[in-house]
Amino acid sequence: MNKPLEDWDNAYIENLDVTEKSTLELKGSDSLNNPGSSIGDVVSAFANFDGGHIIIGAKDTQASTTIVPDGNLTLTREKQGLKEWLEIKIHRLSDPPVRNFDVKVFSLTGGNLAVIEIKRSDYAPHQDIERKLFYGRNGSLCYPLSTTQIKDILQRQKTPILEIRELQINKGFTREKGEHFVLFFMIENVGRVVCRTHFLNIRMPLKIGSKPVIIDDEQPSFTGPVSEYVDENSQDAAHVVELSGGMIYPGQKVRKALRTPQFQKNRS
Repeated sequence: MNKPLEDWDNAYIENLDVTEKSTLELKGSDSLNNPGSSIGDVVSAFANFDGGHIIIGAKDTQASTTIVPDGNLTLTREKQGLKEWLEIKIHRLSDPPVRNFDVKVFSLTGGNLAVIEIKRSDYAPHQDIERKLFYGRNGSLCYPLSTTQIKDILQRQKTPILEIRELQINKGFTREKGEHFVLFFMIENVGRVVCRTHFLNIRMPLKIGSKPVIIDDEQPSFTGPVSEYVDENSQDAAHVVELSGGMIYPGQKVRKALRTPQFQKNRS
């Protein structure tokens, strides 16, 4: 599996293995003359399963083990920047439209390349809008999904998908709490199903430097029920903090915080 597209640079793409696989597709610049016909099935297949990268502007050659630009990819198309043009086109290649994707353009010595990263979709199955088929991927080939496979994908929608967003750690000092840290984050429901209850298990170090970490008895009210214990039996001893909460709707973000003073308060 290749790195996320945000971590790609010229050096990475110049040393990328040219072999097509279940998560990598190479296309020449002329594929953009009719993207629905040339990459619609790939977009569908990647979105329906584990995602992947489509590299546009690569030369079809057996003489190299790395990617060679074909030199024909321009940075503008139909009076738009290539990146913006591709973002519009990709969104229209499947039904329902693929939402979770990214596009990045590279200018190399031999020419330009555009890389499209299609991520696994919570809105699958996606149908190729031109062929009216749902696709999967087997090695470097796309294939139409069977009815059973489509039903299996639909079963994913019964489970909510939660992600942690906007993680921040702030340091503070008050007379009551002394020196302390507050961990702020959001829980977002990025799936299509309502999450009726949620539960987080967080491991915290016993010390920061030479100072002991103590979980505060008084947590922010919006955090929800909090319980804490010290796990001394595992290889890495730690505070274990358990946060529980209620309903999160699709697309909703719920703010959480955890206050962790560094100094033991007088608990009588």
